Amino acid sequence: MSATNGATAPTPETLQRSLGLRSLTLAVVTSTIGSGWLFAPLYAARFAGPASLLAWLLGGLMTFALALVFAELGALVPSSGALAQIPLLSHGRWAGFIGGWCAWIAYLTLPTIEVLAMVQYLASSFPWLTADGGQGQVLSGAGLGIAAALLVLMAWINLAGVSWLARWIDGLTSWKLVVPLLVSLSLMATAGH
Repeated sequence: MSATNGATAPTPETLQRSLGLRSLTLAVVTSTIGSGWLFAPLYAARFAGPASLLAWLLGGLMTFALALVFAELGALVPSSGALAQIPLLSHGRWAGFIGGWCAWIAYLTLPTIEVLAMVQYLASSFPWLTADGGQGQVLSGAGLGIAAALLVLMAWINLAGVSWLARWIDGLTSWKLVVPLLVSLSLMATAGH
């Protein structure tokens, strides 16, 4: 707009930050734990045995170091799409393109991985969700229907709004922290060694 007609120039759009520190922290915790919190230790112990404990410790240290780097970079580049912006600023357009595509592919596959884990958990109580596929368990017709319904539910939760999603995540994170803690304590108490 021009200054001659008395109107002011529009302000550029900025990110609306409507989540507090508690909700953001719980969102990070729940995404870190993920739905594979039982599958990962099972497969690690199956393949590596007791050495999996060392692998978990080393993996935790490496992840913590990486988190510190991203915390610093996130504070320096407070923009939307930082996973593409940071490589763009540090290494150029090609690196930014690769970073953006990697983030997009990760975001694209994450809901299906989460739904598959949920259906696998549910299959222990509802065996009709899976069928023997020769090389392992696959989703049955009913399992595919439940998986599709869960994907629609996840999409609806995400589209309902960030503040509503934060309330959902707060409850989910509390469950993800309490249940493993209670399971671990009860297993340690009943192990007897």
